[in-house]
Formats: sequence, C-alpha cells, structure tokens
Amino acid sequence: MIRVLLADDHNLVRSGLCLVLKSEPDIEVVGEASDGLMACELAAALKPDVVVLDVTMPRLTGLEAVPKIREIHPTCRIVILSMHGESAFVREALRLGAHGYITKDTELDELPRAIRTVHAGKHYLCPEVASTVADGFRQPTNEAAAAPGELKSALSFRQQSVLRLLAEGMSAKEVAFSLGISSKTVDAHRRAIMEQLGVETTADLVRFAIRNGLIPHA
Repeated sequence: MIRVLLADDHNLVRSGLCLVLKSEPDIEVVGEASDGLMACELAAALKPDVVVLDVTMPRLTGLEAVPKIREIHPTCRIVILSMHGESAFVREALRLGAHGYITKDTELDELPRAIRTVHAGKHYLCPEVASTVADGFRQPTNEAAAAPGELKSALSFRQQSVLRLLAEGMSAKEVAFSLGISSKTVDAHRRAIMEQLGVETTADLVRFAIRNGLIPHA
C-alpha cells in the first residue's frame, strides 16, 4: 500500500480527495492536514510514502512546506495539487524538491496516477502543467526584461505569494491570515516588492502580476 498524507485548507476538497483515493486498492490515506505546518508535523509522525500539498495554505504555504518535509522525512515523495498552474509556481515547486505537480481542474484519475508515478521514483506533471512549463522555456530569455525592473527572479517565493494575493484584491490583513504572517510583515513585503520592481502604485503591482502569470487576466 502507498501511504498518503493529504494537506489542503478546505475541508470539502480534502474530503473529495479522500473519496477519490479510497477506491484505489493500492493507496491508503493515513492523515489529513489543514495547513502547511500541520503537514510537516504529520509527515514527521506518520512517515507517509507520499504527501499531497496544496500551495496556498495558512501558517506555511505548500511550497514552504516542501523543503521542511524533505528534511524531516527524506524518503518521502511530494506532489503539489493546486489551482495555480503558472510556470512560476511549477518551477519553484520542482526547485524546492517536489516530485510532482497537478492542477485541481485536471481529471480525477490524475491524482492516483501522480501518486503512483512519484512513489515509483519518477517525476510527474499533468499535461496542462507540462505544456505551460514547456511554453515558458520556449519564450525568449529577455522577455522578462521588456519593462524596467520586471524580473521575477528578483522576488522570493514568499514575495510572489504576497504580490499575487494583493493583486487579487486581498487586504493586508487577509493576506496575513492566508499566509500565516503578520500584517506588518505583509506591509514590509509590499514595500520591498515595490522597491525591487521600481513601481509606485498598486495598479503597477497588478499589471506586473498579470504579465508574469501570477494572476490571470480579468
């Protein structure tokens, strides 16, 4: 049996994932976590074979949890399951040590397929994500520099997370709650982002986020 830990901050999503996996004869859900920190704690306690992580969770994001879980339980395999299929998220997940990445709008059989694939020692990207990443590699290398200061590499993943949520219209307090940080930390990140990107208004931040795939076009 492949022992799986599920981490998502939405109870209905976790329940749905459990139902999907319950019908698989070789997969057993051994634990559920509602945030990234809890996922790390359960990974240490339960020693699952595979951890399935959402990206946007309180206290620790899924991507922040990836290296911590790898450190706690080195043999564990990690699949990111997220609504975000942009290449920036996928590349960061793989860089941090994730072994698979699928989106929440994919077919139901993608999750057990991804779990089996990473458990077998391979990497797995759902077709939509694989296409997005491939398209990103085919783009001219100087595209990000089309406008002054627009280099995503200048931002940490935490800063990208703050930027995306602010650009989606969240208040600093809402961003703080979503990411498990203080409002003061959110404001500090916002000031640092604006300074690094050379922008002065929230509208500029929104345009940057859209151009760089952090949020979709309206």
